[in-house]
Amino acid sequence: MFFKNVEEPTDPKQKEEYDKVVKFKHELYKDGWVNHFTTPTNLSDKLNEDLIPIIEETIRRHKVVIVSTFKAEAEAKFVVTPEGVATALVTLTDEITVVKIDHPIPRTVTLEEGDEISRMFFSDDYKKELTQLLTDRNHLVLLGDAGSGKSTELAKLVDFYKAPGSLYIPVFSKLKTYKGGPIADLLPEEFQHVPENTALIILDGLDEVETEYFNDALEEIKNFSEAYPLCKIVISCRTNFFELSIGANKGYLEDFTITRINEITPFAIVQTMNEYGIDGEAFYNEVIDCEYKEIVTKPFFLNILSSVYQKQGNLRGGRAKVFAEAIKLRLEAAAVKENLSEADLIRCEQLLTRLALTMEYMGRNYLTNDEFERVVAAEADRIIITKCSIVAIFRGNWSFEHNNIQEYYAARALSTLPVNSVKSFVAFAPDFKLIKPSWLNTMSFLISISSDDQRQPLLDWLIANEPDTLIRFEPDRIDDENPQPNFFGNF
Repeated sequence: MFFKNVEEPTDPKQKEEYDKVVKFKHELYKDGWVNHFTTPTNLSDKLNEDLIPIIEETIRRHKVVIVSTFKAEAEAKFVVTPEGVATALVTLTDEITVVKIDHPIPRTVTLEEGDEISRMFFSDDYKKELTQLLTDRNHLVLLGDAGSGKSTELAKLVDFYKAPGSLYIPVFSKLKTYKGGPIADLLPEEFQHVPENTALIILDGLDEVETEYFNDALEEIKNFSEAYPLCKIVISCRTNFFELSIGANKGYLEDFTITRINEITPFAIVQTMNEYGIDGEAFYNEVIDCEYKEIVTKPFFLNILSSVYQKQGNLRGGRAKVFAEAIKLRLEAAAVKENLSEADLIRCEQLLTRLALTMEYMGRNYLTNDEFERVVAAEADRIIITKCSIVAIFRGNWSFEHNNIQEYYAARALSTLPVNSVKSFVAFAPDFKLIKPSWLNTMSFLISISSDDQRQPLLDWLIANEPDTLIRFEPDRIDDENPQPNFFGNF
């Protein structure tokens, strides 16, 4: 029973009714049936908090019986491990799920429902965990930027539901292997013997389907969801790809609930660092002191910052130093995994610098495969750069893992050039006074890593022509002896 918290009335008749309710409530106390709420929203929250776990447990017990019966029947038909088909599916799923999680970071997703104003002012109502959404929604699309942790969230779903007695049996597949035909062909044969209402189909990377098969994939996903309406289906996709490529084809996924993965909360960052044996509070304080707060909530940058912090005990030295150390760690790991020599790593860095400068000069963050092969002409070089995993091909285009890495390597290339040559790259001809907008971040990195002989003339040039650009640069690389521009006078 839920009772609303109200003030005791003064009107005699209302007071009489109020006393009856209080008496009735006291009679229920001994049985533990009394709950309170303040507002309708608060009541809804309490109902979800108190009742859903009971309902889920009831469903779980019911499905345990179903799955147990199913496993007994399936084991009579197939040569499988004694644990049954469910275990066989989980084993197959583990083999193709590349993300392994030691300390999963708590994440939520935002429902793309209602209007934007509602989502802004009542954001908590639209933020849920994927496991929560799966209790009452059969089909979900998980959107997120590259490196936002989509694949990790799907791997967490597998881990969550592969436990004995779980509500669902997870079946995982990567859509990048799709080459046409029914979606069921991507799934293990054992899937056909899973009760429809206990199957959780997890399809990672809709954006990774090759162009020639993409429309077929959409059509077959629709066909699959209609053929198995009781199956839970979760699909991941990059946000920009979904918005650009699905577009007019949204009808194929009209029965899917669209969600977007949220950034990692500060609390989750601290908690996760503690689980890895790092003082989470000290780490986060260092993040704030070094002004990394705006990027640490993104998994890509959190991995970089935590790696550097774990190795040197702080995040001092500027962003260029942080990226340099992170890239070094990445290349060292690649050397072990791919058996690369020291000469291979040196060559890889040279090639990455060449690629980055080329992309920056072209004003974009990718090269087509033809362009890539012209820039990296030797087959042996292409093999090396692929093994280092810092650039990768996506839908026929090569790009860096993150734009900041491209900008960092481009800055390294510029740091070897005379000042006038740098100006010719980054500024508009013919007077070379105004910086091209696409080069601003690269210039910030360049100021951080350049020698004094190069840095001072560049700072003088910037102060004379575009002093407001210095707002983007790190204070520790702007010498105190430099005349400081009047920023407020420029706005």
